[in-house]
Amino acid sequence: MENENSKIKTLREIVGRFSSLLAAGKVDSENHVRKLVINKILENVWGFSYGFDDVGTYQEETDVAVGHSGNVHPDYELCCSGGKKIIIEAKSASENLDKWSEQLKSYVNLTTASAGIIINGREFRLYLTEHSGSMDTEPFRTINLEESSDEDFNFILELFSSGFSFNDGQMKREAAKKKSEREAKDRLDKFTDRWYEKFKNPLDDDLKFVIREIEGCSAVSQQKADFYRTNVLPGAMSRIRDRIEGEILKDHI
Repeated sequence: MENENSKIKTLREIVGRFSSLLAAGKVDSENHVRKLVINKILENVWGFSYGFDDVGTYQEETDVAVGHSGNVHPDYELCCSGGKKIIIEAKSASENLDKWSEQLKSYVNLTTASAGIIINGREFRLYLTEHSGSMDTEPFRTINLEESSDEDFNFILELFSSGFSFNDGQMKREAAKKKSEREAKDRLDKFTDRWYEKFKNPLDDDLKFVIREIEGCSAVSQQKADFYRTNVLPGAMSRIRDRIEGEILKDHI
């Protein structure tokens, strides 16, 4: 526990020092992020050392062949136990990381890595690979380093356990659950949008038929139909959406 607390303290100091220098306008470049943040996390928090192909080592700017079109150069490649590799990309503090997820994905897929991490000194994003071997398009975890909680720092610290094992089993299960929930929500949105477009403005005959059913009457005046259209239908559509949402999210696989 003492060693763990010491590493969290070190991690806080790394992030805090970079934030202070950034606020003072003294750092911003990708090279600053690499030297002042990533290298220090690798060596002083996770315990990796610079080397080649041995468990617990990392390399910088490795050559990865891309067919006949040449090579690409991921910023970092980590060698973990069990033959797992992790790719890390560094970006300058001013960069929007959304723009670089596809680049990271290409590196992760080309190297058959287990995960990809992208850091700009202000934000930390972890992406896992799916069962297909391709990196997920959504980050598993995004951490604002400038406003990190103890839980955030513990998460970063515990990514690699003793023996440089990358603990992704539980994370992959959680990622699969999140993906399933996203897909369920997408189905819900598409269904309800289509439902709403089709039934938001029913024909008078259809509306009167429903009114006759619920009121048990043989005829419905146009005035009553207009009242239902204006005062009842919008709320009914909202309740229908809520009911559909509950059923889809409850039963999604």
